[in-house]
Amino acid sequence: MIWGEEGWEPPVPHRPRKWSRVELEKVVVGVVAKWIDGLIPSTATELPWEVTTPDGTVDAVLVGPEISRGHSPR
Repeated sequence: MIWGEEGWEPPVPHRPRKWSRVELEKVVVGVVAKWIDGLIPSTATELPWEVTTPDGTVDAVLVGPEISRGHSPR
């Protein structure tokens, strides 16, 4: 998701009025991280997995089997 010339790409619902674009982006990244975490096979421990934004405006969220067990892959 990026803020393009004509708004969010891909389109997303309007954000709550009190939220900034950055706050909305953080929430979306958090939801996507939870969704992706469940899709990563429990045997995929050889590589670290993270969800982030292309422009780095949101801190990376580590996901995957090692994180679920309380271990950092780094």
